[in-house]
Amino acid sequence: MRDKRSVGRKYEEIAANYLRSIGYKIICMNYTARYGEIDIIAEDSGTTVFVEVKYRASSAYGSPAEAVSLSKRRRILAAARCFAAANHLYDSSLRFDVIEFSGRKMRHTADAFFAEGSL
Repeated sequence: MRDKRSVGRKYEEIAANYLRSIGYKIICMNYTARYGEIDIIAEDSGTTVFVEVKYRASSAYGSPAEAVSLSKRRRILAAARCFAAANHLYDSSLRFDVIEFSGRKMRHTADAFFAEGSL
C-alpha cells in the first residue's frame, strides 16, 4: 500500500494535467502558507483559481467533496489570502474549485465554495 501523500500527489498531477487540457495555466502546486495549503493554483481566463483535490477509493466515508469541511475551507481561504497579498491580487477575480476523484471517476466543481467576506 502506498502512503497517502504519494497517492495525493498522483491525483494532484492528474488534476493539473486535466486543467491544462481545458486551457488553465498552472501557476503553482502545493502552495503552503502559515495557516494552510492549496493543492493547485491556476489561472482561467484572468481568474485566479484555488483548487482543492480530494481522492476517495470508495464512498464508505462519504464523497471526496464532503471531506472539504468548513475547517478545511477556512484553511484554504487563509492560504489564499496569503497568496493574494504576496502577489498583489487585491482587485483580481478569485475562485475556489474542487476536483474530486472517486475511484477512477473525476468530477470538477467550479465555484465549489466562496470566500466569506473579501480576501
